[in-house]
Amino acid sequence: MLSVTIDPAVFAPPFGARTRESVRAYVDTLLHWKRVHDEGHVALYVVERTAEILVNSKCYPLRPWLADLLRETRFVEFDANTIASFAETLIGRSESLEKRIRIADLLSEQVAVAPDIFNEHIPPELREASEKTALMIAIVRKGRSDSFTSSHGMVVRKRDNASEVLMKAIITILEYDGEDLAYLPALPNKFEGRSMICERFHDYLLAVDEGVLWQRSVGNDGLERSIRLAAYKSRARRGEPNAWNTQLHLRINPQFYLSVASCSALENPAVARGALRAILETIEGTNMADTHQLRTGNGPNDPEVKRGNDIAWRRDVDYEHHLHYWICPDGIIELACLSYPHDNFTICG
Repeated sequence: MLSVTIDPAVFAPPFGARTRESVRAYVDTLLHWKRVHDEGHVALYVVERTAEILVNSKCYPLRPWLADLLRETRFVEFDANTIASFAETLIGRSESLEKRIRIADLLSEQVAVAPDIFNEHIPPELREASEKTALMIAIVRKGRSDSFTSSHGMVVRKRDNASEVLMKAIITILEYDGEDLAYLPALPNKFEGRSMICERFHDYLLAVDEGVLWQRSVGNDGLERSIRLAAYKSRARRGEPNAWNTQLHLRINPQFYLSVASCSALENPAVARGALRAILETIEGTNMADTHQLRTGNGPNDPEVKRGNDIAWRRDVDYEHHLHYWICPDGIIELACLSYPHDNFTICG
């Protein structure tokens, strides 16, 4: 499942000028991620010390400073108790980032962030917490190759139009419950890695690499998620009305993933991206010159391959790999298999 960690600073009061607009932006962020989570689009995470960090930053419990803030800015859309409940609901529903990534403790020094999106975080304890959160995500993103780390993002207060931050630090203590971060030499270690960032769900979706996500997923569920992400980005580029849960007239044959695995397509980034491109073009009905109907023989007049009223088609991925699929009378496209090598004209289903 797609997932994000919410920066502790997202729950803190607005920085800088205390205006009605800054309060509205604060509330909108909380409501946005509550709605995204309620709709089942993402799993939410927070660092385990989020409430303690906010207490030490003198902005928790939320209700007292919220009441002062709303009175000062004359914000009347919600009362302090309602806004506090939004934040507390998000924190309460979120899972522990440390448990998910198996980092029990992390200490570092000489931390640098580029772009420095945390430079306005006050007090210093809040900035340090944000930096540590981004650093933990960058460490596991660099050291592990799985669907979680390849698609996990961090919700921040502002991103300065960036989709990731470069984290540099000297790591002095790292307690990790696993054996898959062997790239780290003996501590202290000079670390450099990147963490994906976003403010809204749309930003997050545009930042996730659908090709890498598919390569690091297992089974047809990972493929369906990657296809949905590629289709979302395609609609965004065209400026069309867009929603993550837009229905795709698509079905994936249970044998499809096995055909992909049998030709080691996911081990080759070019083939994986080519297959995703071919699937997207099939859904959108573009580049039809790269397609032709499958026939029972090599001759142009040989009968078409059919499954009842379903017609078999073949689309080029590259010279050796081809996408075989069924077009059904109800408009559903069923992905059958990824064929290999060039002269393989079989189709599943």
